Amino acid sequence: MNSTIANKLKEARLLLGENQKDAGLNSGIHQNTISLMEAGKRKEITLDYLIYLHNRGIDINSILDENQVTKTIEKNLEISALQKRIVEQEEMIQLLRDAVELRNRKIKELSSQQLMNV
Repeated sequence: MNSTIANKLKEARLLLGENQKDAGLNSGIHQNTISLMEAGKRKEITLDYLIYLHNRGIDINSILDENQVTKTIEKNLEISALQKRIVEQEEMIQLLRDAVELRNRKIKELSSQQLMNV
């Protein structure tokens, strides 16, 4: 296997956020086999590993296309950044809701106090 394909296998695994041991456990492929594939020391990629990558959302054709894995990684990084921004926005919305609720309670308290003073 050429080193470009071996590197792409490693990039794909890293894109999934897994170390070799976890990828091995999740794919049913021995960690040493994954290490050999990623080092380019194996002549072939196991079918089970390709199926595992495919089922996890990796475009297998991208393993063979030099630019595709990089584009996929960049796209997933953009998606991750957007997901992080969504979470931050949701937290901000909750803070604003809490502030509005607190303000409304204070208004009620002040109104009640004014009525008692009348």
